[in-house]
Amino acid sequence: MNKQKSSKRKDVNRGKDKIDGLEVSAAAGRIWNDRIIEEIRRNKQRENEVRKRALALYEIMDIGPKALGGKNKLFAWLISPNMALGGKIPLKLMIDDQAELVSDELIRIEHGVFV
Repeated sequence: MNKQKSSKRKDVNRGKDKIDGLEVSAAAGRIWNDRIIEEIRRNKQRENEVRKRALALYEIMDIGPKALGGKNKLFAWLISPNMALGGKIPLKLMIDDQAELVSDELIRIEHGVFV
């Protein structure tokens, strides 16, 4: 009887040490690695979004004063509804991740192309 009890304990312990056929430590490592990889992917996506927004802002701040005749005129333009942008406010478009539209409009203005 003692032999049966001790073998049952071993089986019970083995069951606790394994998850889906992997040892607990290996399973925990796999979960940990998957989480780290996913976090790295999310960080790279965020980093790309930040780069994209920073580049668009730089472009607007570079082109805008030239196209409109100064920073003060650019700032006034950014907060005013714009017919070429469908009556939308350029700054709002920038906040909504549509800075390319604003930048494209400034390029058209700089080149004298009015829509």
